[in-house]
Amino acid sequence: MVGASDGSVRYDDALSTHAWILQAPDGSELAGSGPVDGATRYRTSHRAEIQGQAALILIISLFAKCYNILCGKLTTFCDYQPVVTKLQKGWRMLRLKHTKGPDSDMQTILRNTLETLRTEHGITHSTEWVRSHQDRQTDLRSLPKEVALNIRMDDATKTAYNLSQTWLTQESVPVYNLEGCAVYINGIKIVSSLPSTLAEHWHMEDARNYLLERHGLTDTLFRNIHWSSLRYSLKKFTCHRRATAVKALHRHLPTQNKLFNQGRIAMTSLCPRCLQTAETNAHIYCCSHTDSMTQRKSDWTELVKQLKRNRTSLIILRAWSAHLLPLLSLPPMEDITTTLPVFDDDINYMLQYAIQDQSEIGWDKLLLGLGSSVWKSLQSGIDSYNPKTPQRTAED
Repeated sequence: MVGASDGSVRYDDALSTHAWILQAPDGSELAGSGPVDGATRYRTSHRAEIQGQAALILIISLFAKCYNILCGKLTTFCDYQPVVTKLQKGWRMLRLKHTKGPDSDMQTILRNTLETLRTEHGITHSTEWVRSHQDRQTDLRSLPKEVALNIRMDDATKTAYNLSQTWLTQESVPVYNLEGCAVYINGIKIVSSLPSTLAEHWHMEDARNYLLERHGLTDTLFRNIHWSSLRYSLKKFTCHRRATAVKALHRHLPTQNKLFNQGRIAMTSLCPRCLQTAETNAHIYCCSHTDSMTQRKSDWTELVKQLKRNRTSLIILRAWSAHLLPLLSLPPMEDITTTLPVFDDDINYMLQYAIQDQSEIGWDKLLLGLGSSVWKSLQSGIDSYNPKTPQRTAED
């Protein structure tokens, strides 16, 4: 028996769906679809895809228990490489402390259900990656079975958005029977990074109030910023460089204008390089002096090299370049890739959503490290189309 699943996330209205299908050798099949529940911060492509696979495995377990099946083989297909990799590697241990990785409750369900199928029913399971959206180049009837099933499930996830309100995404997530226990903070189930989430919770309110006031953020924009990326970036620096970066982030660098207003220098607040305007934190990024522009161009070149080294998508890189280079008073990129269109509808939609979200946060704030969380989701979505998905760490 073969099965396929897919997941979808719609960021503009905070909804997510999954769909699955099982097909027997004789062509008979069973299919289903539904919502992906959870708090907004945890509602990702990863959760949608892994819930689709969990639904498949749970349905098989119900069949095995109902009809007392004692042997069999199940192969499932998924177009999201991180989920495929996890299912192929399996789990050596299952502890609350160690399983609060991405969507640990779904991981727990998968691990326990697969173990039950293997030990009590003799059913073996394997998972394979399948490239998505192959119907855009080939007629559906000429495609292999697993590809055709995946395409059908991709359509089913879109249809699931039209279900009645009862079957749409909900914030609340229960403690699942196979999960055993879970941790909640303010009614939100923690399904990823439990230790760091608990540590951050104690000082969250004071830090949040300061950031809202200092950077003029609304509650919505605050939630949309991918703070963990900033945290990991700062951790890479030495103490001295980290202190300088934090001062730049919060506009506390000892510029001429700041020192002059504090009475620590008596002559002028003008920029010592261009001598044309006051040297503020913002002026540092657009000073017209030749040496300043040369330094910014060198820094930008090094940043692009680092982004490419971390396998950042060219789609993201060219979007950032188009919006950040004017802020730095630097010429646009001269690269043929800047004119290439985005062919995939889902990726193009997410790209436009990321650009809109970053515009609301502020592109100048991206220079300081305050980037939209949609960029992370966009990169994950692009990676999922790669059969050899880059093995990223949290710092990438």
